[in-house]
Amino acid sequence: MKSVFVALCLAASFADSCASNTDTTREWPPAYVEMNEPPSLSLQVQPSSDSAVARGDSGTPTQVPDYYVGAGARGLKGDPLAAVIGAKLKLFDLDGLTLSTRPALLLGGYDDEWSLPFTVEGKLNSYGFAWFGGAGLRHGMDDLGDTDPMVTGGIDLPLDSRLVLNVTINYMWQVAIDDLDGEFLVSINYGL
Repeated sequence: MKSVFVALCLAASFADSCASNTDTTREWPPAYVEMNEPPSLSLQVQPSSDSAVARGDSGTPTQVPDYYVGAGARGLKGDPLAAVIGAKLKLFDLDGLTLSTRPALLLGGYDDEWSLPFTVEGKLNSYGFAWFGGAGLRHGMDDLGDTDPMVTGGIDLPLDSRLVLNVTINYMWQVAIDDLDGEFLVSINYGL
C-alpha cells in the first residue's frame, strides 16, 4: 500500500514532499482566478522544481536532427506511386538557418528516378515543425530520362528526439516536353 502511495505522489510531481509526508492528507496549492478570464484550476509551477519540464528533458524534441535517413512514398498529379529512400545532410549554418541537401531515390514509379535539392531550413516554430525550401535537380520524371531543374518546399515534424515526419512538395520544369510537373512525398526518417 505504501508503494502505491509513493507512485501516486511521483505521478503528481510531488516526490520531494512525499518522501517526508507519509500520511494520506495533502494540502494543495490554491487555484488562482483572474476576473478577465474564465477560472483557472491549474497548479502554480515552482521555478525551483526539479521536474522534467524545468530540466528540458521531457522527451519533447527541440530541433530537427542535422542528419537523417528514411523511407516513404511519392504521388501527385497522376504519377505512379513510388517508394522513396531519402536523407537530409546538413552542409553548414547560415545565421540561424541551415543549408542542407536532401537527396532522394525513387523506386517503382519510373526507371532511374532521383532528386538532389539544396534547401534552407528554419528552426522549430511554435507549432512544432520546421519549414524548408530550395532548388535542385530532378532526374527521370515521367520516364523521360532527362535531368531537369526543380524547386522544393515542405516541413519536418519531429515525432521524438530521433524520428522525423517529412512532407515535401516538388515542382519540376520538364524542358524536353515544356511541362511543369509536381510530386508529393511523405517519409518517416531516423535522425543520426
